[in-house]
Amino acid sequence: MDALFEHSPGMFVVHDIDGVIQNVNQRLCIEIGYIEDELLGRTVWDIDPTTDPARASSF
Repeated sequence: MDALFEHSPGMFVVHDIDGVIQNVNQRLCIEIGYIEDELLGRTVWDIDPTTDPARASSF
């Protein structure tokens, strides 16, 4: 499962209910120009201001 997540052609970010990023895959890092350590612990709206915090935590 880890290999599928890490080597997927799609961009994936795993975040908690508060939007805090827990895990990202390499494709996301490449596409947005960050390394994994720069993203972990930040919120999804830190890296994508168009993300609605209320909608992101409603699922």
